[in-house]
Amino acid sequence: MLQICEGLARQQELIDLLNRRMKYDRLGVNDALLQFENDMIKGALPEPSERYRCSSRLRGTRGFVEIARQRARALAERVRHPG
Repeated sequence: MLQICEGLARQQELIDLLNRRMKYDRLGVNDALLQFENDMIKGALPEPSERYRCSSRLRGTRGFVEIARQRARALAERVRHPG
């Protein structure tokens, strides 16, 4: 139970970080996505599909670095089709 609660807290931290970076630090978005991806790969995020909604905004916005947009597309695909 503790592991689930810690995972949910970490997940919310990463989403908040990503939202802040999307708003104030567009060059840092890729780093935030990388942290999210690493935790998702480790299985530390209990509900990535429920919590990861900002990827749709990121994927369609031209103001972000292309590598961040590509990472967002790959993460969204991984969340939709785990395994």
